[in-house]
Amino acid sequence: MANKKESTRNCILGTASRLFQCQGYHGTGLKQIIEESGAPKGSIYYHFPDGKEEIALEAIELMKQHVLQAAKMDLSGKASAVEAFVHHIEKVSFLFDSEQKTTGLPIGLIASETAESNPKLREACNSAFSNWQSLYAEVLVGFGFNENKAADLGVTINALIEGGCILSMTNGSGEPLRSISTQIPFLLMNKE
Repeated sequence: MANKKESTRNCILGTASRLFQCQGYHGTGLKQIIEESGAPKGSIYYHFPDGKEEIALEAIELMKQHVLQAAKMDLSGKASAVEAFVHHIEKVSFLFDSEQKTTGLPIGLIASETAESNPKLREACNSAFSNWQSLYAEVLVGFGFNENKAADLGVTINALIEGGCILSMTNGSGEPLRSISTQIPFLLMNKE
């Protein structure tokens, strides 16, 4: 029984994430989430008592953790910061080349749509960005970068990746991200 409940919950969350990605947060209604997920109407409030906002908060948290896990793997075991970040950005770029395209919730899109109107969603997006930036800074410090420089570069790299994801979605391919990856050697030339 617990597996069926978890499966229903995950189905609702996955469907909502996909709809948020395609239509935006405000363009997606609970009725559509229920219909497209195939979940019984009552199950949405059973699993997400606070409705659409709670679903979005959980989708953001899942994406945050997913990106952290993937980035840690991409950035580890490389000989240099340049090699690590070029590898990471190129791995992200391939997500936009596949037939299926990306699945999940682009944080930048929901952040831009809800930042002024929903403090909870804004803070959840900010938390995701902050975690990713901290990881990037930590990796750079491990490669000998000054802590302040690493923190600034963490923000810069995150902004480049987020912007590159939006451009790649619009372009229908990972080419914008691959263009960004070619600039990483110049960005990471000075460790001070």
